[in-house]
Amino acid sequence: MEPPQYAEYPRDKKGSIDFAILGEAFQILFRHPLPFMTASFIGYFAPYMVSTGVTIWMEFQMGMLSFELAKQSSVSMEQVVQLYAVQLLMTAANFAIMAPFAYAITKMTLKSVRGEPVLLSDVWCGFPTFFRSFGLLFLLLVLCVLGLCACVIGSPLVMGLMMLAMPVMAEENLGPFDAMRRSFDVLRPHMWIAMLLAIISYIAANAGIFACAIGLVVSFPVFFMTQALLYRDLVTGPMNQTPRIS
Repeated sequence: MEPPQYAEYPRDKKGSIDFAILGEAFQILFRHPLPFMTASFIGYFAPYMVSTGVTIWMEFQMGMLSFELAKQSSVSMEQVVQLYAVQLLMTAANFAIMAPFAYAITKMTLKSVRGEPVLLSDVWCGFPTFFRSFGLLFLLLVLCVLGLCACVIGSPLVMGLMMLAMPVMAEENLGPFDAMRRSFDVLRPHMWIAMLLAIISYIAANAGIFACAIGLVVSFPVFFMTQALLYRDLVTGPMNQTPRIS
């Protein structure tokens, strides 16, 4: 087995959350740019741009983005419902496309920290688990939406507590509900610091939008890579052995 293809950041001890994993995620990403950016482009950037384009086109047709059209007509409730229905369908489609690639990004990160080669073919490894990975992302989306009703803070708290769900699914071969339960059990003692890490990693993952949007191809994988590295730190320790289930 090859030695890990990155310089490990020093850590105080296994079982703690270290924000240095954000920097480590970028280091791994640039070590294997083609697999990670391919997964990012197909799984997130392309669907994001298509859905954004469709939304802008619909809003323009309704006069919502045109001052001249807005003076001539008003947007009916039926048009607003139609717009939201299309956006809802596109969100579901985007999550369906994203799911196997999010799984692949997680697996590739864990392969890298084990010192295994990360190959372009790994981009497609999530498709055999499509229904599980899509089910997990859909359930997390529902929980985050419900969390908005809990004084808004419920949504980032859910994000924090569920950070290990995808790597747990990938490494321990669990279903969505069991993966979420396992993530909750591990992160419950760290829930506030996990929430902060989730917020920062989410911001970092979307920072690429400021680089003419194309930067999302680089920044998006960091969100799932951070989760995989957190799994390494909190569950397995140095990954030169079979994952330990506690």
